[in-house]
Amino acid sequence: MIEIGREDASALNDVYERALKVLAEAEQVLSRLPQTPERREYLFAYAEIIGDVLSKLRAPLVLQHPELNAGASDQR
Repeated sequence: MIEIGREDASALNDVYERALKVLAEAEQVLSRLPQTPERREYLFAYAEIIGDVLSKLRAPLVLQHPELNAGASDQR
């Protein structure tokens, strides 16, 4: 895992949090689509993107700097 300084980690964490908020807007639209196999594929892709942002981008930052996770659930 690459070592990221606190300031850069905090900046990246902020970007990832904003990205997750924007992506959440897509969920509302996707939920209105007709129940089709294509919708299902979109939902799986959407879930994969959210999972990747959380597990591959944000989680490593929080592991190095646990204080970045403080209050994260309060911001949503």
